[in-house]
Amino acid sequence: MIGPETKSKESLAIRILSLAGGILGTCFFLGFMGVMFLDHPYAMIIMGVVTIGGSLTIERIAKSVILDTIAISSCLIGNIILGMGLNSIIKNDNLLTVGLMISAGLILNFSKSFVLNLFGVVSINVCLFTFISINNIHYIIPLFLGYLGTAFIYLSFNSHLNWRLGSLLSLLILLTYLGFDLKEDIGTRYISSAVIVGLIIFILQKIIHHLQIEGSDNRVMIYLISSVILVLSFFSPSISGALFILLLSFHTSYRTGLITGVIVLVYFVGQYYYNLEYSLLIKSGIMFGTGILLTMYWFFLKNKLKHYE
Repeated sequence: MIGPETKSKESLAIRILSLAGGILGTCFFLGFMGVMFLDHPYAMIIMGVVTIGGSLTIERIAKSVILDTIAISSCLIGNIILGMGLNSIIKNDNLLTVGLMISAGLILNFSKSFVLNLFGVVSINVCLFTFISINNIHYIIPLFLGYLGTAFIYLSFNSHLNWRLGSLLSLLILLTYLGFDLKEDIGTRYISSAVIVGLIIFILQKIIHHLQIEGSDNRVMIYLISSVILVLSFFSPSISGALFILLLSFHTSYRTGLITGVIVLVYFVGQYYYNLEYSLLIKSGIMFGTGILLTMYWFFLKNKLKHYE
């Protein structure tokens, strides 16, 4: 007899395969649309709007995996077609970005689908970052980073699963951008690191309170080790951001964020030290010292972790 757990796994597998098939069908359909309507941008805009509206309608009444997959695939198709049509008519990148952001906002407002909500959150944040990049106003990146970090904190404590994952992915995209070309925009990167350090201190205080660490010596030791680690990672906002994701996900028991934080921390640390213009011996010493500090931090807190069980 098939139990409920087996049925759940089979249902998940069917959804994944259906979504993969829908995405594959989307690629073929987009190729067809590109050949048929590439020279008719207004027709593409109308078809994109109609497709998005139809997909949202189907998604709200869908009660099967097939209809749900059709709605998600159609919505993705509609957004891409709409973007292609707008790009052919509007020669202003800012207006194009605003148009796509409005479309993502409408999807976010009217859709109840996990995937479409995730798509809407990430799309809006990507559009905001695109707007910053287009206008070359990189000095407001720290503000944007603070907004994403604050949003991730709020959503983590309020259990908005799809929006939380969307904010996490958006934060990772920005941190990845900040991880490249370390020699450029030094001031922006340092300010970004300062913003993340502020967020880390906020989360660290919550963790200390939750662990019920009352002794002043223990608190001083935690803040001292944390300060040394943050100083070492201050030159790379990507590493500081990974630590922020790791601490917040640990505190809120968010497994997806915890696993993601570990992976991106290893990646960003490796990327940062690889780009340093020092000898291999010095790089090895820095990595060795950082590893010792992190190990000390772990052994110091592991006896307190029972409060999270």
